[in-house]
Amino acid sequence: MAHYIILWNFTEQGTKNLKGCIDSIEIFKHNTERRGNPYHGTFYSFGQYDAVSLVEAKDDFEVREDLLKVDMQGNLRSTTLKSITHEEAIKLAESISE
Repeated sequence: MAHYIILWNFTEQGTKNLKGCIDSIEIFKHNTERRGNPYHGTFYSFGQYDAVSLVEAKDDFEVREDLLKVDMQGNLRSTTLKSITHEEAIKLAESISE
């Protein structure tokens, strides 16, 4: 499974409706887990992004579909980073070094 880091920003609507933002992320969590994909949590943050979530999924399509459902509610906008683990990075570095 691939790992995805979701960077969330509150929209203007979401800033006026903080509970709506939290509810939207709960819906994202529910949809992710309903598919059988691990949801590792959401952390609310200071700075450029208002929250960060970490999930795993079988394919990009599943993640994109769940994110679009959240985006359509209007409280949040997301930026997604597909990532690899530290162990995968080590294997990658070793394969390039050969």
